[in-house]
Amino acid sequence: MAEQEPTPRQGLRADHRLRNRMDLHRLDPDLYPPQRKIMKSQPIISNQTLSGWALRYRLTTCGERQIVEVLLPGNIIGLQSLLLGLQNEGVSSLTRVSLCVLGGVAVGELFAHQPGLARGLVNSLLQDQNRADRQMTLDAKTSSASRLDHFLLEIFDRAGALGGQNQRWCHFPLQRGDLSDNLGISPTHVSRSTSELSKLGLATIPGNTLEIIDRQALVRFSGYQRKHAEVERLLL
Repeated sequence: MAEQEPTPRQGLRADHRLRNRMDLHRLDPDLYPPQRKIMKSQPIISNQTLSGWALRYRLTTCGERQIVEVLLPGNIIGLQSLLLGLQNEGVSSLTRVSLCVLGGVAVGELFAHQPGLARGLVNSLLQDQNRADRQMTLDAKTSSASRLDHFLLEIFDRAGALGGQNQRWCHFPLQRGDLSDNLGISPTHVSRSTSELSKLGLATIPGNTLEIIDRQALVRFSGYQRKHAEVERLLL
């Protein structure tokens, strides 16, 4: 099956009324090759992914990487640092990534003069936090196999919201080590679990593709619930 990678702005809707009211300074998109650190140069700058996949991570006290979020087109990079002053996290590109750089206003001015944009940013942050809360609950209460099943369904639906995939497969550039660092399970366990999914005819990950073969069975095993009510992310 041929590898398919999301194209810039694919599946993202621009709100032209919002854009016309914006005071934000908009620079040309920044381009990053795969496996490159994405640095934030100033605390007042935030970036929105236009194309590609990236990983937001933190380093443990012993220097190990813990992935806290898989970033897809439409996700905003640096919003946590912008609003909360967090400095102990990094972002690296997983595929080729293009970013729209946003800056030029303080947070207070944003909420005072651009309420529509501010609501969009807050909704984005709340959606990310809600997903993180679900992941924390899974880590504490479910088996590693169930966590993997849940993650595969969630990332499949997130990618599906961008368009460019059929009902059974999507582009999936995450490697075994990425899944291990995201789910908190060993690479060996990741390999064993993905092999088991394939043998049972539930899902396969051939190359850079995720194929969901038996969605209903995966939902039963993982307890996954699709979140239809999530607000669509704005293309700023």
